[in-house]
Amino acid sequence: MFTNTDITLYKIDSQGHYTRKPIIGITSAYGSFWDDVKQSNVLKTGMLTVDSVSIFIPIGNIPAGVNDFTTGKDLIAKGAINFEVDNTSQSTISSSLKTLQLTNRVVTVSVADDKRYGSPDMQHWELSCK
Repeated sequence: MFTNTDITLYKIDSQGHYTRKPIIGITSAYGSFWDDVKQSNVLKTGMLTVDSVSIFIPIGNIPAGVNDFTTGKDLIAKGAINFEVDNTSQSTISSSLKTLQLTNRVVTVSVADDKRYGSPDMQHWELSCK
């Protein structure tokens, strides 16, 4: 599978705390394939821009302990980011997430498709993000 960048997953747990999980190249040169999708629709009321990101992650590059993705909550930053979210309180989490989004290209997982079937070299996760 073709890959073009490393990414960093910020995985949310049941208490609302974020854990940083770098997704780097283990089975390939990079950890994932990142594709910016630019779309727009012309409506009677004006133009509506619907930009999104498609991310493909080979199964061999998924970090230990990541078995699924929480849609609408998990965040992905482009690149191998060393930033940790301060999970001390709700306000520190909010402040940390604002800082992360101001300093990095960050998207939220909207759809997660498990594609762990077929040839082992082609098994992967497909993520649609906004």
